[in-house]
Amino acid sequence: MAAALCLPTAPMAAAPQSTKVARAQALYDLGVQAFKAKDFVKADEFFREAYKLDPSPVLLYNMARAAEEQGEGELAVRRYRLYLKNYPQAEDADQVRKRVRVMEKVLRKAKQGQLTVSGAPPGSRFLVNDEPMPEPGTRGWDLDPGEYAVRVEPTAGEPWEGRATVTTGQLAEVQYAVAGAAGPGLSALTVGKYTAAGAAVVAVGVGALFTARAIDNVDTYNDLTRAMAKPGADVEALQRDRLSAADDRDSNVTLSYVMYGVAGIAAAGAVTLFLLDADQGAEPQAWQLQVGPGAVGLSGRF
Repeated sequence: MAAALCLPTAPMAAAPQSTKVARAQALYDLGVQAFKAKDFVKADEFFREAYKLDPSPVLLYNMARAAEEQGEGELAVRRYRLYLKNYPQAEDADQVRKRVRVMEKVLRKAKQGQLTVSGAPPGSRFLVNDEPMPEPGTRGWDLDPGEYAVRVEPTAGEPWEGRATVTTGQLAEVQYAVAGAAGPGLSALTVGKYTAAGAAVVAVGVGALFTARAIDNVDTYNDLTRAMAKPGADVEALQRDRLSAADDRDSNVTLSYVMYGVAGIAAAGAVTLFLLDADQGAEPQAWQLQVGPGAVGLSGRF
């Protein structure tokens, strides 16, 4: 909206002019000249000095124009409002009111920031501080600075809630996350399947260690048996050592079987979780690995 200065065709006060009013008229003329020369700071000074001598609505309007041209939007709006208050019968009153509304909208927008939600499923419903909002798009929502509660209600699955801080001129982004996820972009199934696979590998390694020890115990047992058959051998002492080797052999064999069993259970669980993760839909999956005496399984909603 373009608006010119108020340029009266008659003197600013009725003749005969007093010295005070004449001085105000001279300052006004200087202000107009400065304004036309685009020296808005100087023009504002002249208009304000003239207004002190003669509080004319014309000067008030021109002071608002000078402030606007300097980028002082809030000051300009205050002066325009004072102009309308002191001069409600002005012919341009409706135009000034419209100008004030536009300026206030621009000023408010300049103070706002943006808020957006990324990663939300298509068709979700969005609420900000319990107020329904349209889809944020790439630019997000224009909001006043402050703290906001964001709620996303997908068409399938549980609602998600988050918080964000909006600052002037900045884009705040919150990342939608599926309920129950074990970190950004990492589901519980993903963590579970790799954990189970790792446990299976470790259990196989430990089982192999016990197997190697059992083989050593068998070799020791056989060596002691042959030693007992030699003439002059201390049979009683060798027999004690052979029994100890047999006990160690049995213990290591048992432990190796246990570890191989654990490895089998973990491997089966890992395979199951890999299959479930590969077939996972948009709806979050609630599951629980259950291990009991002689059994292992998964329970929950798939």
